[in-house]
Amino acid sequence: APVFDADPTLVVYLNRAALPRALVVHRVVSVSDHEAAWDAVMAPGFDPEHEAVIEASVTLDTTPPAPATIQFDRHTPNELQLRVATSAESYLVLSEVWYPGWQAWVDGAPAPVLRANYAFRAIHLPPGEHVVQMTFAPVSGTIGLISSGMLGLTVAGFLLWHRLHRSVSGSARE
Repeated sequence: APVFDADPTLVVYLNRAALPRALVVHRVVSVSDHEAAWDAVMAPGFDPEHEAVIEASVTLDTTPPAPATIQFDRHTPNELQLRVATSAESYLVLSEVWYPGWQAWVDGAPAPVLRANYAFRAIHLPPGEHVVQMTFAPVSGTIGLISSGMLGLTVAGFLLWHRLHRSVSGSARE
């Protein structure tokens, strides 16, 4: 049944089977490349609520844990911070697009951002309570900033040289 149908041109439904934006899983399928990840995610037995397909050589202890808790403290397009409590080694899976340039810290220590479930992000977590921070700082942005700075300095240097050269030439004519 629709959850909103007051506008005859718009109907909104609630997907009760939708997974949360972030979840903790305790089972992983380790694959070597993007094609193998796609095959694993599309396999009939894949259960994204309880397992993650990780594009890296990873393993997990399969001891059945207590449920984990996740709380978002901050969430912007380029930064997020969560508090996560888990009783066993696990992976925090974020249903947000993986892209080079994401950096992560678990309790202030750098942590690799892994590609999970073909398109999403995952971070390894040991048992315990953790603060997970992620920021997006792509290398292309740094390269662009450095290039722009160098170009600006070059143009400023040329203008200064040109001004000094005109000044010296004008003095020589007098």
